[in-house]
Amino acid sequence: MVITLLVNEAGLALVIVAAAATSIVIARFRAVNLFEDEPARAIATVALCGLIAGLVISMLSDIVVDQLWLDGATFNVGAAGFGGSAAEAAGRPPFALIALVGTGLPLLGVVLMMLGPLLYRRMPAYRNEVLDGLTLGSSAGAGFAVASTAVYFLPLITGDLQSRGTVAEWTATVLGVSVVRPLVVTLSASLLGAALWQYGLSRRVRDTLRYAIPGFFGVVAFTVIDLLIQPSGTTVELGWVALSLVIVGVSARRDLAAALWKDHASLGTGTGRVRCPRCHSVTPEGTFCARCGAALHHAQDGVAARFASEQPSTHDSPPQNQPIQ
Repeated sequence: MVITLLVNEAGLALVIVAAAATSIVIARFRAVNLFEDEPARAIATVALCGLIAGLVISMLSDIVVDQLWLDGATFNVGAAGFGGSAAEAAGRPPFALIALVGTGLPLLGVVLMMLGPLLYRRMPAYRNEVLDGLTLGSSAGAGFAVASTAVYFLPLITGDLQSRGTVAEWTATVLGVSVVRPLVVTLSASLLGAALWQYGLSRRVRDTLRYAIPGFFGVVAFTVIDLLIQPSGTTVELGWVALSLVIVGVSARRDLAAALWKDHASLGTGTGRVRCPRCHSVTPEGTFCARCGAALHHAQDGVAARFASEQPSTHDSPPQNQPIQ
């Protein structure tokens, strides 16, 4: 990022900041994975799908905003909000714009964004735990968020910036579009991915809604309210985006703990899957690890128990004071 700033590419540097912020979420989910980590190729593929979805939805949203509401904004407001002085001058957005940009296009974005995770869910190795959905969903959300940030700052990247705004607007805009909003999108997508995985594992709507409700909050309710408060200024909008991050973040933290508890319950002796004490890979329950061939602890305990059961019992031996015939 420093090198990019040194060559006067501030717009590209802000996009890199968004990519770095969202990568922290992905790294966190991968670090706590109980089973096999998703390979980098899967993460990159899903993120690319999210990136393409983000480019399409962000550009469509910006076209609608330009046609129905704002004209002459500093950045491409439809991609990530933060209309600044242009939104303050335009006033309340029309209902048609709220319906399209606040509801219709975000829902379409969810469908497109989740195509990548759903593609990998068809493979058995990626559908054995809810954490797979959290990880792949966050990867798709990260790609989507980075694309939205890039479209928003496109005038700065291409050098077509016409108005620089005030220091307060710039500060709120940079923090909101490059850091806080990408985290909201990434965490919301992770919850939606977890909802898909949870339904596939349990087929129970109640368990699925635990993840789906906060996920859709970060997609639809977040966007609608963001549109409504943009005329109040970038500082107020930054406050709303930060509050949304707290709500979605708390939900993601709670649901991550619940997913880990369920995954722990499905791993161990009697569940069909155990962790190898040598290579730490998850392997089918048995005598030896299917990955490295090491003896499994539970298998050794089972052999010892069988050996003990085969020894003659002390109750079966004849009394010492009774002569043997």
